[in-house]
Amino acid sequence: MPKCLICQNNIPRRVKVEGKYKYISTNRKYCFECSPYNCHNTKKIDKTLEGRKCICKKCGKIYEYVRSKGYTLNTCSSCIQSKRRIRLKRYIMEKVGKNVLFVVMTNV
Repeated sequence: MPKCLICQNNIPRRVKVEGKYKYISTNRKYCFECSPYNCHNTKKIDKTLEGRKCICKKCGKIYEYVRSKGYTLNTCSSCIQSKRRIRLKRYIMEKVGKNVLFVVMTNV
């Protein structure tokens, strides 16, 4: 029997719902207490990744993963922001031109 990812309870293969036995698929990851039958949970409810220490694959910085803040598991927020800034500069250079970007940056 597979175990629930949250509470480690066994997940039964069949369950009685409204007087009838229903057979459950083998890829269920949560028990019926954590994820009730027929509720259509489509988002991960497992919180094991929250607060996990991760290492950035680009710069090697150690950071704490928090999904609600928009962090990713592979890249730190500094590298994401740098990539966004470079992408924006390239976009401006394509649309406006190199000389205008130089003037804008020297006036700042």
